[in-house]
Amino acid sequence: MIRLLVAALMLLPAGGALARPAPRGAKSAGKGALRRWPAVQLDHLTTHERYQLCPDAAGHLPRRQLQGLRRFLRCHHTGRVHSIESRLPQLLYTVSHHFGDRAITVIAGYRAPKIALEKGNPRSPHKQGRAVDFRIEGVQLSDLRDYLLRAFDKVGVGYYPNSGFVHLDVGRKKRVSWIDYSHPGERSRYSPESATPPDADAVEADE
Repeated sequence: MIRLLVAALMLLPAGGALARPAPRGAKSAGKGALRRWPAVQLDHLTTHERYQLCPDAAGHLPRRQLQGLRRFLRCHHTGRVHSIESRLPQLLYTVSHHFGDRAITVIAGYRAPKIALEKGNPRSPHKQGRAVDFRIEGVQLSDLRDYLLRAFDKVGVGYYPNSGFVHLDVGRKKRVSWIDYSHPGERSRYSPESATPPDADAVEADE
């Protein structure tokens, strides 16, 4: 009984992320019932499609949602669909909750290998379905970056102030970060002050 109560009150993201308190707005269906978690909306900047992350009663994203996310986060340059690392949407949900369950604007998810090469990073985690570029309207990019670095371990966090988004990837050996001053459509221009370049050997597996 105690375990069930704890499960109902805590959000347990997959992939080793720390448990989060129940999101604001989570509602109980009645005495003794499990909570209902608020949905988080994802808006794709290029395709203009929308997708909702809706946790189950225990606070986890169901497998069918992760499968549906594959198409939403497809390479918008080529239309190619790829599997998405399950920890990534769990972290996106947690980020949205931290900033008041705001909608997330997705700039890019999966990226076909040839597109990653054109953009100057052939080892990009985007081509493995382990990364997403995004922003949250009404939240400063620097605040979003700082939260990602403070809240999550074994992630890559990129700060793109001139392009207007942050990058988040999973599956690393340790937390790394960088700054890229490129504008939209330009090849990467990494800051020499970046803590670690994005293609450092902290990435566990590249194609």
